[in-house]
This record gives sequence, structure tokens and C-alpha cells, in this order.
Amino acid sequence: MATAPWFVLSPNALLSTIGLMHGPDKTVPTPAEDWHTVVVDVVIPAYKEEDNIIHCLASLARQTLRPRNVILVDDGGHDQTVPRAREYAAAAGIKLTVIERAASIGKTPTIKRQAREFDSDVEFILDGDTFLESPNYIERCVQELYQGVGIASACGVILPMRPKHRHALAQTPEFRLWHGADTYDDPHARRGKLHALWWWITNTYRECLYTFLQRFVYKGQMVFFGTITNPVGCAVAYRRRYVKDLFDKYEPLFGDDLTNSEDIFIGFALCNEGYRNIQLQDVTARSEEPEVQRLPRQIYLWSSSFLQSCYYFDQLLRTPFRALRRWRKRRQDKASGVENLRRTRNSTGSRSASCTPRSTGGRSAGPCSCPRRKRSASPLR
Repeated sequence: MATAPWFVLSPNALLSTIGLMHGPDKTVPTPAEDWHTVVVDVVIPAYKEEDNIIHCLASLARQTLRPRNVILVDDGGHDQTVPRAREYAAAAGIKLTVIERAASIGKTPTIKRQAREFDSDVEFILDGDTFLESPNYIERCVQELYQGVGIASACGVILPMRPKHRHALAQTPEFRLWHGADTYDDPHARRGKLHALWWWITNTYRECLYTFLQRFVYKGQMVFFGTITNPVGCAVAYRRRYVKDLFDKYEPLFGDDLTNSEDIFIGFALCNEGYRNIQLQDVTARSEEPEVQRLPRQIYLWSSSFLQSCYYFDQLLRTPFRALRRWRKRRQDKASGVENLRRTRNSTGSRSASCTPRSTGGRSAGPCSCPRRKRSASPLR
């Protein structure tokens, strides 16, 4: 639903405006665990990403917090993704594990399998068509994951990948470990003018949408609710244990086909379990967007997944209205004096419940005169 232009007029945008007017969250972080000792595994789901996989891996080689393992899951692409990944991993000294599938089965089984089979503290999902623009992206996400209890996922700002961003990464020393030349012949530059036009239209549209959504709506939600509905799934860090427990609970109900977009379902499910999804505004990643003729299908997948998640977790939609009703009832009770009377009764009931038998000089003077004690003293029939 976030892909529709009229989203700017939605109630969600109004709540975000209230959140931004409220100002930044003044809660002082109280981390219970030290994030410096956290073990991170990166999982890269990829399907026909031979033109993007080097950018993806080179951005990992630049990270200030290096992962323990990098697991590349080739989802039946049968192209040069795996050979190129192995070449770069050998040149950059990255510990790479490759899982090749005979046929495509989707991204959801990948996340589930790695959450169950590996013992890392953090499972970082990085799509094969995405690279981390900020060198401290993983470090910041992991740091925020451990700032408070109940934070289950963290992501940065995701923006479209343009040719200039690809070129900038290709000039870094980490990227040159693979091609070793002064210039890089980017396959995207050979797609032709028509494809470049379709790509430019998509990137322009998505640049406006993502800026509004993440710099305004998500930022306001973080202040107003302390969470966003779901993380952006192409570059997100999960607490592995939370995700594993989530799949253990929902797999018997839905199998691997959670919804048409796994990150939306996971985000809703985490919120439903009382966890938080947070977004950071100080780190960015770049993701390749589909050409304009493929946009309708992607919009359908995102929107249908959002509606499916609303159906499965409808109690989340009712929660704000219940809170509003409770707030109105408290105001009415306060105006009519009922709330003060209720507090008086509660305090009186607490004193009567804790009364003890009367005593004089250490001798019991008989049972308590409390009516409740008299009733409980009668024998059972």
C-alpha cells in the first residue's frame, strides 16, 4: 500500500506528522548485552545476479564490522553468479559458503533454513541486487539491535541504485580486488538507451517514494510507536533466535508461503509478538529497482502481502482503536468521579484482604470480623 501516490494523504502520514511534532524519542538506551561480542552471519539470497554480486560482496568487504560467514544461496539461477562470487571471495579473503538449488523456491525458505541451521546471534539478510553504501551499515544495525530488550530487526535507509552509485563503488580498493583494472566495464551501461530510460523512470519514482516513506513516515512512526510495521527486507539485520521462534510458530500454519513478500509478514508477526522493528536514518544501502514495465507486478506483490498480513494480524489494526476507547473512558470516569471512587474501593479491598485475627497480649481474641473470613470458615458440604 505504501507504493500508491495517495499514501501521502493516509492516516498513517497523519500519525507520523504527530510523531515528528512530538520530537525525538528521549528514552535512554539500557542495553542488557554487549553488541561488540555479537556473531554475525550474512545471508545473500540471489537469483540471476551475475551483474550485481560483485557490488554486493565488495560492500561487505568494506564493512567496519566483518561477518563471520557469508552464505550465498543461489536460487536456481544457473548463470555466472556463483563462479564470480567464488572468485571475489578468494581475492578478498571472505569466508563464503555457497548453496546452489536446482530450481527456484523463493527467499522465505532461505531465511528459515539459515535461522535454524546456524548459531549466529544476528542473521543479516542482504539481497544479491543490493549493496551497502555506508561502510558502517552492519555495525550500526547490530548496535541498535542490542540497545534495548525486544528489538528484533534493524535496517537503514534503502534507496534506488543508479549508475553513478555503481560506478562509485567500482572505484573502491575492495571492488578492484576482483577486476584489478583502472576502469570497470559495467554491464548495466551496455543495456541500451531504451532500457536506461525505463530504469531512469523507475529510479526517479522510487527515489521520491522512498524518501517520503523512510525519511518522513517511518521516522515519525519510530517516535510515535517506537517501531515500524516492517523492515525493508533487502538489507536488514534480525535477531536470529527471534526469527527462528517465529518460523517454528507459523510454519505449521502457513508453510513456506507466508505471504507474497516475506519481510512484510515477518515484520507484522514480530510486532504481533511484542517485538520492535527499527529503522536507522544515518546509514544507507542501494538496491536495483525493476524497469518500469515490471513495476506493476512488484506493486501487486507488496500491496497484496500488506493486505494478507493485515488479515492474519487484524488485532494489530484494532489496537489503536481500543487504546482510543480506553483513553476516552478514563476521561469520562475522571469527569464523573468514578475513577476516584474505583481507586478508593481498590485500596479498601486491599486492606481488608490483608487483615489478621485480633490479638490481645499475644493471645488470639478470636477470628477476624472480616465478612470474607467468616464465609471461608464455614465447612464445605
